[in-house]
Amino acid sequence: MRALVVKISFFEGFFKVHQTKTSRITYSIPLPTTVAGMFGSMLGIQRKDAYKTFRDCIFGAAFVDGKKFIECRENVTYLLFKKRIKGVETVSILHQPEYYIAVGGNKEKIEEFEKKIKNGVEFLPFGGQNDYFVKDWSVEGIGEIVNTNVISNYAPVSWIENIAENTILHIFPVIHNFPCQDENFIFILEGHVKVKKEFLNEIKITEINGKKIALYSLDKFKIIGEWNK
Repeated sequence: MRALVVKISFFEGFFKVHQTKTSRITYSIPLPTTVAGMFGSMLGIQRKDAYKTFRDCIFGAAFVDGKKFIECRENVTYLLFKKRIKGVETVSILHQPEYYIAVGGNKEKIEEFEKKIKNGVEFLPFGGQNDYFVKDWSVEGIGEIVNTNVISNYAPVSWIENIAENTILHIFPVIHNFPCQDENFIFILEGHVKVKKEFLNEIKITEINGKKIALYSLDKFKIIGEWNK
């Protein structure tokens, strides 16, 4: 198995936290399902073909430099037409976030993805919603899957064995299908954590420029809308 890593930045980003109702809060880092959507856009994969193309793939993302993390909060006015209700809602927006996004799979498929993206993307991905535009992107290369229990992106809180000194992280709820009761995930802006060895069978890890990115199967996460299976 190999992993293709792309560095990508956005002018703004918003990745809605699961189960929030009174305000719109964003994940610090896009979840694997969102990363799959980004690769799907770049590769020109139709939504009806996404599951067939990606069912054997794994995905993940990590901050390029979490020390540059900036989150802004805005008040927006909304109108519910049917109920004729007007109100104000707080929205958190990421300012110019930059990530490594990765897709893992068999060698032939990953090399095909790399070739297609290097030859030019079909559609520009967006930062969680279609009004948050991509700023820049570049193919970082194809990496190996590494044998380690250290990660630099996200995992369920109950999986964590140790948090490195000076690590900066957030905690958000995530809807998932992992065999653990904890709905909270840690999202690492800077630094790293160690995952308990008994959970390493749930992930693969690839490394790029010192970042160890945990990659996950899409079947473990909530997929917005329906993919043809």
